[in-house]
Amino acid sequence: MESHAEDIDFAMAAEEERKLRHDVMAHVHTFAHCCPTAAPIIHLGATSCYVGDNTDLIALRDGFNILLPKLARVIDRLANFAEEYADLPTLGFTHFQ
Repeated sequence: MESHAEDIDFAMAAEEERKLRHDVMAHVHTFAHCCPTAAPIIHLGATSCYVGDNTDLIALRDGFNILLPKLARVIDRLANFAEEYADLPTLGFTHFQ
């Protein structure tokens, strides 16, 4: 299985998905074609939720890696602005008056 981990036949997976109407099982069947000896155990412990949930977690992690430094920069700039103008008296309206 390890030696075929990168051997993904996307055309075969697409055809399997058309037949099965299930994206994860399409890839299980495609991978089983590459590793016929392992076919009976490929799906053990790997449910659709396992695949989808882990994909979501990876996307969230990657998104946070982009977002958090930007958020920290905004917080720092706002704190510096507030500190710079802390002694400046201001007048404003509230409640949309």
